[in-house]
Amino acid sequence: MTISLTKENVYDGEYAMKFAYDETSDGWAGATISKEVDWSNCDALQFYTIPDGKNQKIVVQITACGKTYEAYLNLYDEYVDKTSPLLVTIPFSDFCERDTVGNPKGGLVKDSVKVTSFGLWVNAIASTPAVVDNKVSGTIYYDKITAVKSGVTKAVFKDLTNSNNPSTPSNPSTGEETEEETKPIEQKALQITGVGSELTLGKTATLNVSGGSGTGAVTFAVTSGSKYASVDATTGQITTTGVGTVTITATKAADEKYKEATASVTFKVVMPKKNTTITVGTNKYKVVSTTSKKEALAYVGSTQKDAKKVVIPATVKIGSKTYKVTSIEKNAFKGYKKLTSVTIGKNIATIGDSAFEGCTSLTKITIPSNVKTIGKKAFYKDSKLKTITIKSKKITKVGSSAFKGINKKAKIVVPSSKLSAYKKLFKGKGQAKTVVIKK
Repeated sequence: MTISLTKENVYDGEYAMKFAYDETSDGWAGATISKEVDWSNCDALQFYTIPDGKNQKIVVQITACGKTYEAYLNLYDEYVDKTSPLLVTIPFSDFCERDTVGNPKGGLVKDSVKVTSFGLWVNAIASTPAVVDNKVSGTIYYDKITAVKSGVTKAVFKDLTNSNNPSTPSNPSTGEETEEETKPIEQKALQITGVGSELTLGKTATLNVSGGSGTGAVTFAVTSGSKYASVDATTGQITTTGVGTVTITATKAADEKYKEATASVTFKVVMPKKNTTITVGTNKYKVVSTTSKKEALAYVGSTQKDAKKVVIPATVKIGSKTYKVTSIEKNAFKGYKKLTSVTIGKNIATIGDSAFEGCTSLTKITIPSNVKTIGKKAFYKDSKLKTITIKSKKITKVGSSAFKGINKKAKIVVPSSKLSAYKKLFKGKGQAKTVVIKK
């Protein structure tokens, strides 16, 4: 690759830039220059170019606020096969984030406040006719590369072949529309990513759409299997509701130039496997057993860390199966400072380490009849916890510091038949000497 100044094909001033490349079929070439500039008062990048008609991947690259944004000239119909001089205006909103999943557009509009580099690249596309014997070469000219305040909302490629005065950039305009220009044409094909062939019931996924043409908005809809999943029409977030096959269709709306385009994705919603974490409502669970008639879940936490009231159910129905909720995972409610009330389901047998640690607004709690184990630091530093009602007669293990830091005036109420045994079992678990264990 050679980049040089030339007096050939000058658009403005004395020199243009000559970009000559010679690459293998999987090669790329280009250059980046460092800049420290604020382009927030602009909304587009404008430049003069003479393409070589080779239809390789032509990359215009801007680094801003630590992110790499790119626009690909070869994806614009107005650029493909061109060898005539063009005045190109690409709105910042058309640049995509190269290193972000789904390559979303629009971020450069905000990040243009801190531009740190600019680059031009040519990446070989092996499948194009220009690649012969695994090699491709060509020359592209550029001039007058600058950020502008344009007002355009889509890329503009102004052919300067017949321009009487091409020496001064003008406000981008498509000129008078002709019948041919206004007749809608097909968009480029849409591609949907974000979900594979299967999606676990209780999991979510977000669809991303690439490809297409024009300015039409993208919307989503379930076109088959609506009882198994739903999708947010604008964000593409999928929520699973049952086990079965689902088809979701993405639609990119028509605009003044392009027809409507659609693409669909089909997947199966399947039952969760062991050790999978799922969400049902606002509760999160881990699957601990999928054995028939012994299906069980562990309660992991709430999706709302600022929740004030939480109910841990005895059972949860997932698809056609009913799972018992048999344990509260360690750290499940750790640091839930606004939590005031917890209802624990009857099938809970284990309260994990630090399960309620730091729940500084919790004032009372009832431990149901099947609990056998209370983990270490289970109620650590729950300073307002004044009443612990224990209904279980099966507790055999209480971890160290389980009650350390609970209210000094707290009462632990236990079954009368277990008063003596539990006084011994709870001794030295961190509670103040003023805490009373009573029947």
